[in-house]
Amino acid sequence: MSGNSLGKGRGLGACLVVLFVSGCQILPDSGVEMEPDNRMRCGDRELTYHQTESGLKLEVDGKAYFLEQVESTSGSQYVASEGSETEFWIKGERALVTLEGSELPECAYTSGPYLAGPVWMVTEVGGESVMTNYRASMHFRADGRLGGRASCNHFTARWERLGSNVVIETAAATRMACPTAVMDQEQRFLGALSRVAGFSVNEQRVLTLENAEGEAVIRAEPRSGRGNSE
Repeated sequence: MSGNSLGKGRGLGACLVVLFVSGCQILPDSGVEMEPDNRMRCGDRELTYHQTESGLKLEVDGKAYFLEQVESTSGSQYVASEGSETEFWIKGERALVTLEGSELPECAYTSGPYLAGPVWMVTEVGGESVMTNYRASMHFRADGRLGGRASCNHFTARWERLGSNVVIETAAATRMACPTAVMDQEQRFLGALSRVAGFSVNEQRVLTLENAEGEAVIRAEPRSGRGNSE
């Protein structure tokens, strides 16, 4: 990213606010949860970040940079306030970092758990089991794209995560009609998706998407044997 992208980020789009959750929720009889990481590797450089009240603290090679969140067309973008041409822009589970004017290779988390990769098949929405023949699915891509089936219709959205915090933009869905019960389930799923603020994955690879209060709103499991397409 160049200095031009820093200015562009300030003037475009609506700023996504990252919602905070307080740690991982331990679910009864569901195994030990794996703590999401805040370390990323960018080529041969490693960085860590910590969210602050005003933005983000970025640490690289023992040096700290304090960044403020700015408006962005997609993802969450943070820019150094002191004019050091340092920027952190995360989409999905990948980040673009400019450090004192020099662009680093694309950054990725150093360890899991990861949302990106598998197609997650929804098992519960709001504590209620979903209909087996009309299960919703979610495919989080590392570049910030999210797609899947809402139950009846296909949906798309944008997403990103910082540690265990997750932001999902309002989803757009096709408009096919299905039986009333299926459409009701779809609306519950899309409503729950819009409230997601964090996540955890246990040792059995059960994904729990949580709201800002740390309550489970969606549970899912990875689909096996059919690849990663929706």
